Amino acid sequence: MHAVDRAPATERASQEVAQIPQIRDVVEIPHVRDVAQIPQVRDVVQTSQVRDVAQIPQVRPVPEVKPVDPYLSAMPEAVAPWTAEVASHGTSMVPRGQGTSTTIIDPNCFTGGPYFDVTVDALLWRLEPTRGQTMFLNPVAGTSVRTDDLDLGFQAGPRIAMEFLSDEEEAIHSLEIGYFGIYNWFDRINDVAPAGTFLRLPDRLGDVGVTTDFSAADEMQARYNVRLNSVEANVYFGDRQSEFHWAIGPRFIRMEERFNLNSITGARYSYYDVDTGNDLWGVQWVGRWRRTRGCWELTGICKVGIYDNQARQSTLMTDNDRTVVLRNFSDTSTVASFVLDAGITVGYQVTDTWLARVGYSVFVLDNVARATDQLDFSNNATSGDRVFLRQDAVAHGLNFGIEGRW
Repeated sequence: MHAVDRAPATERASQEVAQIPQIRDVVEIPHVRDVAQIPQVRDVVQTSQVRDVAQIPQVRPVPEVKPVDPYLSAMPEAVAPWTAEVASHGTSMVPRGQGTSTTIIDPNCFTGGPYFDVTVDALLWRLEPTRGQTMFLNPVAGTSVRTDDLDLGFQAGPRIAMEFLSDEEEAIHSLEIGYFGIYNWFDRINDVAPAGTFLRLPDRLGDVGVTTDFSAADEMQARYNVRLNSVEANVYFGDRQSEFHWAIGPRFIRMEERFNLNSITGARYSYYDVDTGNDLWGVQWVGRWRRTRGCWELTGICKVGIYDNQARQSTLMTDNDRTVVLRNFSDTSTVASFVLDAGITVGYQVTDTWLARVGYSVFVLDNVARATDQLDFSNNATSGDRVFLRQDAVAHGLNFGIEGRW
């Protein structure tokens, strides 16, 4: 008579399941004494219809997969041993070596760039003529030459901007410093009186007896020179991914002019010189809009500010072959000035780093001292001894260059 094996079903199933390679490895783990403690095996044992545990999907042999941690993939196994205890916690637990610590690098620190932007443009700007008044005339021929006949035309100069971008989560979008300068707007007029005629200054200053060289000259020359420089620093605010950003920051603008009127009669030579300067200190508000489509980028910018303008002028006039000084005055005045700096630029992404740019800009300075406005052809004790601020300065033109982003 054969003995009936009455061992519990659970014990028989455990012995059979332990023969499966994947489960046998688990059984050999010291702290697992009964494979029935494993949830997948316990479910198999309790399934009476299944005689072979290999029929259960959870227990079928599968390729062994070890969790991969990108921060530890390059570390020696001895430094960060991988154990079953760690594996039981999934990839959410970062393994540590005995007596060592692991530094986790925040991936957000390395996304979103660029962080540095440099723009270099060549400006080709025209400075509009000043308000016209007569500089000298030929009373016999009935002709005259005016200050607005001096056409300063287009002149070139550099514009450079460097922008330091912050992280995406910062309230400040970027810090920017910028400079531009146009150094030599220049024009001159040379007029020679035809035979039997002469040239003279207008008004009382050109009367005989008031001046000698400027009342009956054979030739007169007018020269006009302008320089413009600007330095600024701006703090931009707004979300990094936004199309619009606004900024505020200090700015310094210097505009210098020199006007020279020479009288030539034979070997005699005298001059009427006027120098002006405007130092504008102030704070500006900036609005910048930028949209990108494919490799193209369209940018519009507008800067407005109120400035403290420290204006100055100096006048020196000689006569009788520079042996007589008729005027030698200097004066200063502090006034409020308004400045508008606006433009639109189209850029094309040539490479991952570089863009090619072309655009149009307008620059307006209000309430500034212009050299030709200081000309005073009256003849009294106060003639030419004050600063006159009669008009604006308007410059506009093309800009083209490159922009690099890192």
